[in-house]
Amino acid sequence: MNDGLDRCGSDVWAQLVVGSLNRRSFLTHASTIAAGLIVFNTFAEPGLAIPEHITQKELIKIASFLTGKPDLADEFAKRAYDALVADMPDYPQRLRILMDKISAARLKDVDAFRVSPIGTDGDLMTTATALIGALYTGRVGNDYSGRFIAYREALMYRPTANETPIPAYAPMVLGYWAQPVKDR
Repeated sequence: MNDGLDRCGSDVWAQLVVGSLNRRSFLTHASTIAAGLIVFNTFAEPGLAIPEHITQKELIKIASFLTGKPDLADEFAKRAYDALVADMPDYPQRLRILMDKISAARLKDVDAFRVSPIGTDGDLMTTATALIGALYTGRVGNDYSGRFIAYREALMYRPTANETPIPAYAPMVLGYWAQPVKDR
């Protein structure tokens, strides 16, 4: 009795699948399923499905705010941001949240940010210090696999720019470090 039901059930299934399966119906069903999955994923996880886009103007604004340097080079900030996104794929969303909170709090400068509730939030500070660190050191990542962004533009060289040669391939003359420093 079970054999008859199994055979009958499998015969019906085989007839449905084989009888109606051709290239056109297969493609129609497959594309319908794919479209349904895309729509489902878009609405099921809206924060993850569509990444937040940060414009160049917004990037320069937040980078200048966090570093206190209004004269940041656009390309340098973009390289830092791109390296951070490559290192942390959710960085655009995190940076957008930070920007929105700073804007809502109407903070005037980075000093106000540090003492505000936003500046004491661990996740927001991690986002902020990642960008600050990249702009100051010219590097993203803490180990040898980190990404270099820039030498000359790195903000850490600004305070001693007149006295310290920025690392490069012999930026002055060969052996410049062996000669005594002249008094001014």
